[in-house]
Amino acid sequence: MGPMRASALVFLAVLAPAFLAGCACDLEEAAEVATRARSERDAGHAAEALRALARAGDCIRGDSPDDPRACYLLAAVYFNLHLLGAPSAFPAGDAETGWALEVLRESRERDFLALAFRDMLSLEQKTFTLEGVPDWATVDRLLISADELRARADALLAGFPPDTFEGVPPEFAAAHMRLAVFDISRGFCVQAWRRALDTGQSVEPARTRLTGIYRSSAEAWDRLANVAAANAAKKAAEEESARLRGLAERSAILINPEDLNHPVEREMLKLLADEHLEKGRGTANRGFEEKLARNFARAAATLRASAAHFLLALSIGGLDDGDRRGALGYLHDLMLALRELER
Repeated sequence: MGPMRASALVFLAVLAPAFLAGCACDLEEAAEVATRARSERDAGHAAEALRALARAGDCIRGDSPDDPRACYLLAAVYFNLHLLGAPSAFPAGDAETGWALEVLRESRERDFLALAFRDMLSLEQKTFTLEGVPDWATVDRLLISADELRARADALLAGFPPDTFEGVPPEFAAAHMRLAVFDISRGFCVQAWRRALDTGQSVEPARTRLTGIYRSSAEAWDRLANVAAANAAKKAAEEESARLRGLAERSAILINPEDLNHPVEREMLKLLADEHLEKGRGTANRGFEEKLARNFARAAATLRASAAHFLLALSIGGLDDGDRRGALGYLHDLMLALRELER
């Protein structure tokens, strides 16, 4: 970096807070302030980071409300506010964070994570460049989906009608649904890890989440082993649990997620509920055909993949009553088929 570039950055570091206070900035300047806010957070200066993120967010929403890139960066700001404990971490009566509280109240979203996901969801079918958006925000986009879809799926499962999986042991259905949740979140975490490597960002946020997902998935397979209907099914569940625990250990030391040999279907990274419904139906029907053909292991894997698509569609939301009932009906049939496949 030459002396002129270094001087420019120093000048921006001094000028940007005053610039943002009057909301007279552009996306790149707001991105610089948000980037420095994350550095403050990493240094343990949470209060300073909160205020800087609030200033950046206030500028972004006021300066370029119709720019998809501004929406993208604002979602990343909301996410980082969430990671810092907002809104409860905001100082009482603080003028700089007041706008964020008001936006959250008006949105009726659960928290800043849900608000961030709402904005990311609105961009799913838009085409735009990422010029002016910092690399860390492109990683956080994937972490937003990983965290929010897991929270939505957990809430969804807790609110399922009691007879959703009638005829299937509750622990069996619950374990399979948990595996579907983890598979959804896993895909976004793997992609976040890849994106972090590509852009020179820290892989630790994605790696930490992924390691936890593998451990939780292993626990779900342990529960399936405990309720297995046959010895072969019990042994297969125990082996899968051991495999996932091994992946958890490996994920903590690997440099590249490809070394895990656990692929991610790119379709799982889309945030389009209708497409996941269609994919879920097609995958389920293939699983049922494999079952009839007595390809039992392949049928079970295909049916589990289908369950993840249906759960993802339900978690994204926006379905009409008929599609929602249809998805729940498919999930019931999937659980029945998976139980019948235990041998």
